[in-house]
Amino acid sequence: MILASSLITKSSMYSRRISLFEQVPPDLFYGTTIPTCLLVINKNKPDKLKNKVLIINADAEYGEGKNQNFLRPEDIEKIVWVFDNIQEIDNYSKIIPIDDIIDEKGHDGNLNIRRYVDNTPPQEPHDVKAHIYGGVPNKEITALNGLITKYAIAENDLFDNRGDGYSLFKNECNDKAKIKAYISEHSGVATANNNMRSAFEFFWENAGAAVADVGDEGGISEFTRKYTEFLAESLEPVGILDHFQCIGVFANWWDHSYTVREYTEIEQAANGKETKVSVKEVIKIKNVFKTIGAEGFVSALVSDEKIALEHFTDELSALKSLEDEAESALADLQAYVSSVDMGIDQEEEETEEGEEAEAKEPTVKEVEDYLKKLSTAEAKAQLKEIDKLKKEKNRLNRELKKKTAELQEKINAIREKLTAEQCETLVMQLLHEGFVVELEKYLTTEVAKTVKAVCKLWDKYFVSANQMLNERKKAEDKLNGFLERLGYING
Repeated sequence: MILASSLITKSSMYSRRISLFEQVPPDLFYGTTIPTCLLVINKNKPDKLKNKVLIINADAEYGEGKNQNFLRPEDIEKIVWVFDNIQEIDNYSKIIPIDDIIDEKGHDGNLNIRRYVDNTPPQEPHDVKAHIYGGVPNKEITALNGLITKYAIAENDLFDNRGDGYSLFKNECNDKAKIKAYISEHSGVATANNNMRSAFEFFWENAGAAVADVGDEGGISEFTRKYTEFLAESLEPVGILDHFQCIGVFANWWDHSYTVREYTEIEQAANGKETKVSVKEVIKIKNVFKTIGAEGFVSALVSDEKIALEHFTDELSALKSLEDEAESALADLQAYVSSVDMGIDQEEEETEEGEEAEAKEPTVKEVEDYLKKLSTAEAKAQLKEIDKLKKEKNRLNRELKKKTAELQEKINAIREKLTAEQCETLVMQLLHEGFVVELEKYLTTEVAKTVKAVCKLWDKYFVSANQMLNERKKAEDKLNGFLERLGYING
């Protein structure tokens, strides 16, 4: 496989038709754990790439999934933008003459990406003096500036300068929990995030007004192209997110879903155990636009929640109280059933690996069957109590189901009467709310990056080697004191 890919690459290089050679992150494709390379071959290459190739090393920029990594919207946008505009970015992309890769004078076609675009992060600095004697090197604090100054956080907000090239964490930042709280609650963070929200609202005034005019598929494409760039132009100057992150906000919003309808079904197993199943009907923003383009603002795009909040706040409150009562009744039943002594050996079994197995809670039916077999006065009293709790639970569930159905009928009745103008107002609110959700995710992530960077300095330097030695000496002296008093050692 390696030989085959090498032959293909060399052949393509000799033909000088390669436009792009790109390395993407590991675990991106199913079953492929190593970084993967993408090759773009174009016999009509632009003049800027004549006898040259654009090399992109994007293997360090991705999101981590549970079983597989993925490219985030901002990662995809960055790759596409660099390729479309044939741009060089330090430690990311570079235009390389093909003769520097393969020729008859010794260049053998080695396409190890890092040979041309090395994105290896700089080596983590470690100040030996700081590790031994304590203190945080001022030069490492200064290196944080890009992360803290954008929130108007000064170095002396977090550190006290010791005057010898080193600083100490302030008392209000002397552990990681305090660092997180201090930065998160800093007025500069609130101001910066509010500036981002204001910039977004300016963007939305313009973008929101254009939603109704998207028309056909071509209009939707033009809307996304125009307002993706306009969002970046609006947000980037604030200085919190970079160009590609701003575009990522739009891309995530475009793929954002909201719930049109949500309801709960109660499934009952053969053993009598009941399970609540939540059913959601969702729609993505991009599909909302397709519907608007084809049919306009229709009631099918309006969520039940929006209608309920507009017209039935009292009913929603009553329904929430009823749900809480039903959950409480179920908990009471389960607690009572668990309290019944069934005479089962309580010793915990062990699995084959030697781990303790979790105790299995008996079902209501199992407890009832057990008590019926006992047929004692106490067992009959317990059965009576279980029956009473079951009836109360079932009554509340029936009432909840009835009230939910009644509210749904009211919502459906309102939905049928919604005018096009009312639908537009409600749908635009949903589009706006979805955008805000995605923007807030990015703002929260950026603050977390700053917290993480400061906490990293705390991990490295807060406790010095001398402090650890002193603590060890104190512990050793304390232990020796005990041993001396017990007569095991001489003082």
